Amino acid sequence: MAINKVLLVDDSPADLTNLHDAVADLDERIVTATNSEEAIEQAKSELPDIILIDIVMDGLDGYGACRQITRDTATKDIPVIFVTS
Repeated sequence: MAINKVLLVDDSPADLTNLHDAVADLDERIVTATNSEEAIEQAKSELPDIILIDIVMDGLDGYGACRQITRDTATKDIPVIFVTS
């Protein structure tokens, strides 16, 4: 599976920067979100090849966002990897 677009999701600016730095050399388009609701919208509009999402966030957590993403027919096949500090 070729990865051309990655969605990074974290409510911590420092952790989001660290995630971005970790994948920046992989030559793909990087899209970011700072909360679960934004991640769900970005997943629908951007259709990334993979999502790296924090678990612990204010409001809807990463687990809840993953459930919504995987239940939507447009985004259900996008792999989701949980990350946490």
